[in-house]
Amino acid sequence: MPGPSARALVVDDNQLNRELLGVILASQGLKVDFAVNGQQAVLLAKAIAFDLIFMDFHMPLMDGLAATALIREEERRTAKPRARLFMVSACGESEVGLQARFAGADGCIGKPIDFKRIVELARCADSPADGEHAKDAAPVDRQGIVAKR
Repeated sequence: MPGPSARALVVDDNQLNRELLGVILASQGLKVDFAVNGQQAVLLAKAIAFDLIFMDFHMPLMDGLAATALIREEERRTAKPRARLFMVSACGESEVGLQARFAGADGCIGKPIDFKRIVELARCADSPADGEHAKDAAPVDRQGIVAKR
């Protein structure tokens, strides 16, 4: 179970998706914030150090790829702890995985969402990767699990 200060950001233009992810993450002890597009996500990530971010791929104003790249750049520029960031897409990992990784995502989660996987990720939200900076973060495997060093 994550510590009492662990925070998650759910970014999705669909209210139902935001609410479902929010309920699951809150049930695991995370404080959850929400954004409806990439622009809001970038502003929130500048102001708050998130442990875990779930970023929708397709959104109006700014998509998940652009928002992810800007969040990662801000982490590097300010030496802010690196959030674990997962792209969420109806397209699935095979179609967006490479683009998401290039933008800085730690992994992809397909829709419909596997809620067991969300719970697993929430439970390790503030584990070893917490406190690492973007420039020296541990590598992540295809399932989004941080590799042991």
